[in-house]
Amino acid sequence: MVSSIRPLRDDQDRLERVLEASGLGLWELDVETGDFHVDERCARNLGYDPARLQASWDTGVAIIHPDDAIRVSRIFEAHLRGDTPLLAYETRMLTQDRSWTWVAGCGRLVRGPDGRPTHVSGTLKNIDAERGARRTLLLAERERRRLARRLRHQALHDPLTGLANRRNFEHALAALLRSARTEGRRHALCYLDLDHFKVVNDSCGHAAGDDLLRRLPALLAPHVRAGDTLARLGGDEFAVLLRDCALEQAARIAGALRDAIRDFRFAWQYRSFAVGASIGVVEINAASQGAVSVLGAADAACYVAKDQGPNQIHSSGPHDLAIARRRGELRWVARLKTAIEESQFRLHFMSIAPLAGGPPSHHELLLRLADGGGELVLPGAFLPAAERYQLMPLIDRWVIARAGAMLGGAVRRQPALTRQRFGINLSGESLRDPQLPEFVRDTLARHALPPSMLYFELTETAAVANLGAAAALMHGLRGLGCTLALDDFGCGMSSFTYLKRLPVDLLKIDGSFIREVLRNPVDQAIVRAVLAVGAQVGIPTVAEYVETDAIRDYLHAAGVHYGQGYAIARPAPLEDFPGAALKHPGSVPIIGQIPRRTPR
Repeated sequence: MVSSIRPLRDDQDRLERVLEASGLGLWELDVETGDFHVDERCARNLGYDPARLQASWDTGVAIIHPDDAIRVSRIFEAHLRGDTPLLAYETRMLTQDRSWTWVAGCGRLVRGPDGRPTHVSGTLKNIDAERGARRTLLLAERERRRLARRLRHQALHDPLTGLANRRNFEHALAALLRSARTEGRRHALCYLDLDHFKVVNDSCGHAAGDDLLRRLPALLAPHVRAGDTLARLGGDEFAVLLRDCALEQAARIAGALRDAIRDFRFAWQYRSFAVGASIGVVEINAASQGAVSVLGAADAACYVAKDQGPNQIHSSGPHDLAIARRRGELRWVARLKTAIEESQFRLHFMSIAPLAGGPPSHHELLLRLADGGGELVLPGAFLPAAERYQLMPLIDRWVIARAGAMLGGAVRRQPALTRQRFGINLSGESLRDPQLPEFVRDTLARHALPPSMLYFELTETAAVANLGAAAALMHGLRGLGCTLALDDFGCGMSSFTYLKRLPVDLLKIDGSFIREVLRNPVDQAIVRAVLAVGAQVGIPTVAEYVETDAIRDYLHAAGVHYGQGYAIARPAPLEDFPGAALKHPGSVPIIGQIPRRTPR
C-alpha cells in the first residue's frame, strides 16, 4: 500500500513543479451550482487572496473587463453546449490593485457517468508580459515593413521632386520595350530639358533652383495620363514614358507639357522668372534597339529642339537627318576626347610674310587630326562638334602644351629660333577661362620658352561677343609678354570702336574680303577702312587668303603690311620648320583645370 501511495505523491509533486514553472493556475466551475474555485497560483496571477475568488460564476465574471465579458460568456456557453471541444480564451481581468491584466484561460468540460456535464476544469495564466512582448514584436514588424516600404520608395523616387528616379524610369522603359517587341504595342518617350534653369540657379542660388524643381510635378502631372511614368533623370532633365501612345498623340502631350512650363512664372524673393522647356519625342516600337538607344534618340531629339530655340519640340521619325547629324557629332566628341588623351592631333604651320618682301617672322599654328590610316583630317570636319560640346578649351590647351614642348626643345638646340613668332588660335570658349594666362605661364616656364615667341589669335566675333572677358584675357596674356592678333577683322564694321578696349598687336583682315578684292569694289572699300583704322591706332595689318600674286601685289600697293595664303606659303608640319629640328614630343601634360560642360 505504501509503495502505491509514493508514486502518486511523486506525480503530484511533479505536477506542482510543472504548474509552478509554467505560471499556470487551476480553476474549476461547478456546472450545476455555479460555484467557482481557484487554486493559490491562480489567485496569485491576479494578485488576489485565494479565499476572495472562492465564489460563484458571477463573481468571476465581475472581474472580467466589461468589453470582454460578453465575448467570454459566449465562449463558455458554446463549450457547455458541446459546440467546441476545448475551452480557450484571452481576456482582461481586474487585479487586486484595481488594474487590468491580460490572462489566458483554457479548460475542458467533464461529464458524469450518465453523460451529463458536471464541471469545467482548466488553467489560467497571466500573459500580460507575453502579450506586451507580442505587441512589441507586432509593432516592430509593422515598423520594419513601413521602413521597407519607405526605403523601396526612396530607392525608386527622386528625393527632391518625389517623381520616379532614373532607376525606376529604366525599369518602366524596359517593360515598355518588352511589350513593344512581344505584343507589337507602340509607346512613346518625351525627353524634357528646362530652358534658362541655370539663370535661376546662378542669380538666386541652388535653394531657388531646388524650389523650382519641386514645383514642376504639380505643373506636369495634370497633363500626364494615368499609367504613364513621369520621372526626373537628373539635374533639370525629366522624362515621360507614354504607354500605348502613338507619336502624333505623344507630340500633343509634349505640347501641353511645354505650354504648362512656358506659362509658369517662378517667383523668388520679389523676382520672377520664365523658364521654358525643350522636348524631344521618340516612338518605342518593335524596331526599337534597346533602352540605351531609345534614351539616346530622345536626348538627341531634345538637343535638336534646343538648337531651334527656347520652348521647342522635336519629334524624331525613323529617317531624321537632324538626329543623324547629332549622332555624328557625338561620335566626333568621343573621338576628339581620345585624340586629346592619346595626342593624336598634329600641328602644322602657315607662315605670314611681309608683302614688301623679306623672310617671314610670324607663323600661325594649324591643327590637324591623324585618322589612324596615315591621313590627316582638317579642322573643318571636327571643330563644329568640338565647339558645340565645349571641347575647344581643352583642345586649345593641348595646342599650347604641344607647341610649348616642341618649341622649347628646339630653342635649346637653336637659340636663333627665338626671333620667330608662332601664333595659337583661341576659341570663344577659352576667352571665358580666367585660368588660361596662368596655364600659359606654367607652360612657358616648364619649357623655358620666351613669351615673345608666342602670339595668340582671337576672332573679332568672339572678342566682341565676350568683350569684358576678352579684354581681361588679352591683358593677362599681354602681361606675360605674349602678343595678340585680332583675326577675321572687318566682319562687323560697327565693332571698330571696340578696338580701343582691346590690347591688339596685329589686325588680320577677314579672308572673305580678300578673295574677290580685285573685282569687288565693296571689298576694296572695306580693306581701305580696315587699313585706316589700323593706321589710326598704330596696328599693322595682315591679309588672309592671299592666293595669287595679283592679289598680293594689289594688297601691297594698298598698304597692307603682311600676307598669308598659298601665294605666300603653304601649310606644313611643324616638325619640318626650316632649320629648327623640331621633334614630336609624344604626349604632353595638359595641366590646370578647365571649366567646361560635358555633353548631355
